[in-house]
Amino acid sequence: MMRRLAFAALAAAWLAHPAAAQTRDAPARPVMIEEVASPPEAREDKKAYAAYMRQVKKVGVFGAYLAELDPPARALACGKIAEYLIEGAANAPAPDVRTARLAPAWRLTRRVAPARDAALASLSRQDLASFERKFGEVMTMASMIPDPALTRENLDTSEAGFAFQFASVLAARCHQRLDADGVPDVSGAPSPAFIEAHTRFKFRGMDYAAAFANTGLAPFADPICRGRTTFDFAAAPLGERGYEGMSLLDWAMECEDRAAFDALIAAGFDLDAPGLWGDPPVVGSASEKRLWYLTRLLDAGAKVDAAGPRETALVAASSDLDASNSGGDAMAAFNLLRARGASLDFPDFGGSMWFRWGLNGQHGGWATILAHWDEFASDPVELAGLAEAVLEGRLAWMKGQQADAAKVKALLIERYGVCFPVGRTFAMAKDERGFVIQPDCPSRR
Repeated sequence: MMRRLAFAALAAAWLAHPAAAQTRDAPARPVMIEEVASPPEAREDKKAYAAYMRQVKKVGVFGAYLAELDPPARALACGKIAEYLIEGAANAPAPDVRTARLAPAWRLTRRVAPARDAALASLSRQDLASFERKFGEVMTMASMIPDPALTRENLDTSEAGFAFQFASVLAARCHQRLDADGVPDVSGAPSPAFIEAHTRFKFRGMDYAAAFANTGLAPFADPICRGRTTFDFAAAPLGERGYEGMSLLDWAMECEDRAAFDALIAAGFDLDAPGLWGDPPVVGSASEKRLWYLTRLLDAGAKVDAAGPRETALVAASSDLDASNSGGDAMAAFNLLRARGASLDFPDFGGSMWFRWGLNGQHGGWATILAHWDEFASDPVELAGLAEAVLEGRLAWMKGQQADAAKVKALLIERYGVCFPVGRTFAMAKDERGFVIQPDCPSRR
């Protein structure tokens, strides 16, 4: 479940092969970057385009873009980058990290403020719209062509970390151009009011007030994610929900506030009730490999076979998309749930691990089905339909698993009397359990 900072999505193309996650913050002062000449305007000319690409290799897409702008437009662009820095700072779970990251954001904000405010006052609505459109195009390009200052060796692949790191590199390009323009630098530290306004933890750009607007939860969400150790949730309306079903427990989990999480459990939070995206907290914590929270929920009595509108906790845990949150162990949450007794079955076959293994060949595929055959209690006809598709070569990516699929076919015939060919299972009637009935199979009527 991608629940994090929207800005990070701009760099998704480059993160197809991320490096190992690291924890580091960008320095308050940017690194020095070589000054280069502005690219020629006539990009239709091959020589001009080649010169432009050489510049991109030195200062990145955003650095080349800044070189083309006049000072007022540069102030607008760098003001946008300052906003990205602020957003990147606010998405760090730890309060002290949010505060530390806010200093460079404040510095860039203050440095461009006079020229930016003057530009906003002088430009027409049409001019501003044109700027916004071009800026968006450049940011998309910057996500696909990484800045040379960002290398796989120094990349922070944690979502909140990368967003701030990416914005910090662009901020360094801004400081380079502002130096060239003679714009005075600033010193000092953010005011307490600035820190208070911008260090509240944010989820998808929303602080607690926005996430819990029109509910009675905001006053109780206020102290969460601020590094406090004691909470009073006795009067909190724990059953209320905010943005997309967000609960107070979800909020504490998103910003990794363990003290608030424990306090909410002690206050009587219903651990099996739907929350963010309609998922009980066990499903959300399993999906994102938040092992401490998942363990705490199970220890407190949450259902190990909890299910949301899309999948069970076990199926959610089997995905490795968010494995970086658990230090790279894609199966850690899955193994924890299994150790606590999570079932491989699900009332709907499509929501079971048998379907996941049989269709995708994930984590051993049909060999894993054989290894866990004694636990199978799902729909044999649906599984047979998958086996038949594999054996007939209709699932091209599963050709290497045909031998194991043939063994499962034999077990389905022996134990359940399934008839082959299976037929179109989607068109067949179902029994009281929801299992498919093969109409032309005597043993399956």
